[in-house]
Amino acid sequence: MLFIGLLILSITGAWWTYRDATSRGMRGQGWALFMVLTSCLGLPVYLMVRKRRVAQTRLKPPYPTRKRHAALGRPVPCICGQSERIS
Repeated sequence: MLFIGLLILSITGAWWTYRDATSRGMRGQGWALFMVLTSCLGLPVYLMVRKRRVAQTRLKPPYPTRKRHAALGRPVPCICGQSERIS
């Protein structure tokens, strides 16, 4: 029973380490394998070695913004449903 518990803990730790490492731009497969082989002893090592999280780039909105409408000379839609022209 103890063996099954350690196995489940090891697999869960490897899964979490893989996801965390890939989100930080590190090799997730290598760290997951390290966690499976070392079980709970590898977690403190990983926590000390891991990098800062990679900043996500901000995506452009899929809809035209007020600034974009103004740059194209189009009427800018208002919240009230009427259009206004920005000069």
